[in-house]
Amino acid sequence: MDAPPKQSPDLDRLQEVLDGSMTWPSEYTFKFIVPRAAASHLVALLGELRFTERSSRTGKYIAVTVEARMDSSAAVIELYRRAAAVKGLIAL
Repeated sequence: MDAPPKQSPDLDRLQEVLDGSMTWPSEYTFKFIVPRAAASHLVALLGELRFTERSSRTGKYIAVTVEARMDSSAAVIELYRRAAAVKGLIAL
């Protein structure tokens, strides 16, 4: 059986910070920048989550802000992990 993918040290650290500074469930804001061509892939991953989009000045990129009630730091990390599959995505 394959081992689960190892989480990045950055996500491990983020989870520690979230657990130390937030009470769950809580509202959490995600911010992503994605090339316009990959925006539909990110939107599909977000499912029913509420988000707003804003085009860059040149139109090459889309800024996506997601505001969601998250049940735990693990849920936050899971969304970042799924979003990382979108080619060219930058998570802020």
